[in-house]
Amino acid sequence: MELRVQQGSVTELETPMLVVNLFEGVSEPGGATGAVDAALGGQIRRLIADGEITGEAASVSVIHNPGNNGLKARRVAVVGLGKQAEFEPENVRVAAALAARKARDLNLDSFATIVHGAGTGGLDLDTAARCTMEASILALYRYDQFKEATKPKHQVGSMIVVEQDAGRASRLQELADLARITCDAVMKVRDLSVGPGNYVTPTYLAEQARAVAQQYGLDITVWGKDELREHGMNAILAVNQGSIQPPAFVAIKYTAPGARKTLAVVGKGITFDSGGISIKPAERMEF
Repeated sequence: MELRVQQGSVTELETPMLVVNLFEGVSEPGGATGAVDAALGGQIRRLIADGEITGEAASVSVIHNPGNNGLKARRVAVVGLGKQAEFEPENVRVAAALAARKARDLNLDSFATIVHGAGTGGLDLDTAARCTMEASILALYRYDQFKEATKPKHQVGSMIVVEQDAGRASRLQELADLARITCDAVMKVRDLSVGPGNYVTPTYLAEQARAVAQQYGLDITVWGKDELREHGMNAILAVNQGSIQPPAFVAIKYTAPGARKTLAVVGKGITFDSGGISIKPAERMEF
């Protein structure tokens, strides 16, 4: 999904769906939600009074715009942020994810959102924006390359983050670039993690690592069985005796300009583990 930032008024943005938010217990919304409510002639306040919009965490309500008012969005989704006293970044992630999935459920090609939690929520702009952006993208992740396509599955093409203030909008664009990088990396790892063991083999894992290293100009070393034996890495070789697939040890190195510290991140890289299947009772092996 494409991620863009647009400076301007929430009421003037033309979009299939505009996402705003509400804390639980609030009867008179303010900020961007209040501006949208005013453009809708108080419709959000009326639905709050009727109990249809509650602001509870993990809630989302969609209002269809009749088009005879000052709002250009065709729909408004009000996501709940929960109780303000219990508010934390995870509430933003849940709300943003629900909104993105609602857009997909409605077969929308795009939608727009404000940043959740940076106003009365008390979060700094960077935290609120990254939570909003990353959760929206990651919520739409699917791993279905081995599923038979009975009918095409809808994909949301783009999301716009709208911000009135020019300075904040400029910072949001920088954060959007970071969020895109983060989400691309997370989804790549998800593909490797959830891929079936007969497909994501050590050889495949090494091939993917080489592709990433080549794409981003990283140094990479891949050792096979001979190199592992030469360097005395017998634990890996011992575990590998239970598989017909050859092992692969992968080391990727990135040297940042002006770096003063060295950081090593170590992962097991196990693509399939049969040990647990052998020693655990079958009746407790639910997925």
